[in-house]
Amino acid sequence: MGRSFRFTQTRDAALIDYEGRRIILARRELPVGTYFRSKDGALIIDGKFVAFVPRGDETWRDCRLMP
Repeated sequence: MGRSFRFTQTRDAALIDYEGRRIILARRELPVGTYFRSKDGALIIDGKFVAFVPRGDETWRDCRLMP
């Protein structure tokens, strides 16, 4: 199955829970998709494509939205 994370998004931020950690990413402008970023990492959502990179851990690959 691999690794997983859960997130909740508001108009201004995304709250991400993963591996016992919780980070908050502020929404930023991006021409394609929805973009959130803070000192703790970044999250991009474009349709069903998801890119998640917590700071210091670039091993997250092939993220997908699940119902």
